Amino acid sequence: TSEKRLQSIKRKKNLSEKRLQGISSTSERRLQEIMEQVKEEFKKFLAQAKKTL
Repeated sequence: TSEKRLQSIKRKKNLSEKRLQGISSTSERRLQEIMEQVKEEFKKFLAQAKKTL
């Protein structure tokens, strides 16, 4: 019975690791998108600042 329990624990660990990997990859993608948006906003801000200076 302890063998079965070990196997189920391993299976759960693998599942949670896969889920974590999925989460990290999607959050990395989100970070990339956010960084791009920030860059665009910053460019607009710089252009606006140059006009006012």
